[in-house]
Amino acid sequence: MTGKKFGKLIGVLEVGNSYCKFLIYALKNSEILTCHELKTNKIDGYDDDEYDPIELWNTVQEVIHIVVGNLHILEIDCNDIIGISITNQRETTLLWDKEGQVLNLLSWCDERLVSLKDEILARTRNKKNYLRSVCGLPFDICFSGIKIKWLIDNNKVVQESIRKKECYFGNLDSWIVWNLTGGQSHCTDVTNASRTLLMDLETLQWNKRLCNFFNIPMSILPKIRSNSEIYGYVKMNGSSVLEGIPIASVMGDKNSALLGQLCLKPGQIECHFENDCSVMLNTGHEIVHSENDLLTTIGFQLGPNEKPFYALEGYIGNACATVDWLKNSILPESNNNFDDNISPVSSFIGMRNGGGFKKFREEEIIFVPALKGLCAPNFLHQAKGFISGLTINTTSSQLFIAAKESICFQTKTILESIRRDCKTWPSISKIVVGGEFTENVDFLQLLADLCSITVEKPQISPPVSLGSMLSAALTLKCITLEDFKKTYKPPVDTYNSTINQDISDQRYVKWLSIFKSNLYVNGQNPREQVHKIIEAKTAHQYILDSLPGCLYLFSSYVIYVLSQLAPKS
Repeated sequence: MTGKKFGKLIGVLEVGNSYCKFLIYALKNSEILTCHELKTNKIDGYDDDEYDPIELWNTVQEVIHIVVGNLHILEIDCNDIIGISITNQRETTLLWDKEGQVLNLLSWCDERLVSLKDEILARTRNKKNYLRSVCGLPFDICFSGIKIKWLIDNNKVVQESIRKKECYFGNLDSWIVWNLTGGQSHCTDVTNASRTLLMDLETLQWNKRLCNFFNIPMSILPKIRSNSEIYGYVKMNGSSVLEGIPIASVMGDKNSALLGQLCLKPGQIECHFENDCSVMLNTGHEIVHSENDLLTTIGFQLGPNEKPFYALEGYIGNACATVDWLKNSILPESNNNFDDNISPVSSFIGMRNGGGFKKFREEEIIFVPALKGLCAPNFLHQAKGFISGLTINTTSSQLFIAAKESICFQTKTILESIRRDCKTWPSISKIVVGGEFTENVDFLQLLADLCSITVEKPQISPPVSLGSMLSAALTLKCITLEDFKKTYKPPVDTYNSTINQDISDQRYVKWLSIFKSNLYVNGQNPREQVHKIIEAKTAHQYILDSLPGCLYLFSSYVIYVLSQLAPKS
């Protein structure tokens, strides 16, 4: 078998703090021919998540080498690779100099930055949305601008490098592009740039006023490009068969998932469930500034001359990782596969059968998995997780169900925030889901039940890498978006809610109430953060609970009026 049989190939490099994956796609049918993934390790001795960028770059080279070797074994010609794309975990920040000397990666949520954020809030009289109208983001330690300032303020090597004008800033995408091109290209894309607190959402360029606010020199910032254009060409000292191949796309991972799921119209929502969870609404060419602590960001821009698609995003930092934490740390000896002994959906069987539900709910567990704080829409990074309702009779199955329910309720909280931000938009009736966690059908049914929404899961390859591949194909003009939509129509698994919305809302209000009353935050009061959600849902439930009495009074009045109008005998 020769490579020509598969036609043109595109390589996709997917990079996170702690892993690197390289996949080869056959363009003609979007099939993955081979892939390989390697892990990188957290640096020992640090309380916060800190990783070695040199080790990450070495891992990138290794996975490329292994996948190229796989192509040789499969008798596929590497010369058929026409381009590569990069998709990455956003917001991770690093600085390096022109010689490639680099500081350790600061991950997306490094708690050493909390004091700096508090100083910034003090400067702005506690106005966390002080810059939101320009960059779409609140002040938070997730975003690169605060990390850059912290590095500049606390590292003399960085200060000297900036003085010599030899300092480079980048997220993971910029670091990988810089290395792949032999230091020839210092670029980033609009999706990564939109998570820095430094980019103007309207101009798609670095904003001088924002940079001055953080005292960050613009000279260290990479050039901003669209997602679909040439970033440079592979130059790895002639040691790679990819030498000279164009880097045809760069995009943040959750944005790639939005594109990979073909959520191309305003109002479409993609929920991506991996260790973390992203809920992203495509708002089309309209910038929607959130009043409910969601993030206004770039969805994607498919060419330098194309209009950008914007998005609203909610983000759960420790969602599906919670289940792994239960398996590995709390219940390592239990039969703790994802399906466990009781299906999550079985917790609702009693709604139809009576006694079973009552018995189960007498011992119900409420889980808030703030294992590393809370992200959008709460932004409480010092929050601590908790489990409510533990008794001597609590089983491992109940703990797993509670953990999965908490993921659904956090997703519902984000969807409620989207509804309030987009009051004049058509109501949200369905979401498209992807990610490793969505391989479990019980979880998807639970999600549909607790969010009272239709859940669709297309049977596709991983949407993150698929979207990245598609973006590169558009750059190389191998396919048009319209042609791809016509030819790529995977079957879709659909899950509809099987329980009454009143019941799911009651459960949700109880979860929110316990969240409000029990969440422990060092020096912070989270109550105001969620009060309006609880208040709105409680008022809604009050009306629902009052309907029978209202109907009785109204019907009695109607009967009385009719009796007075009836002809006398």
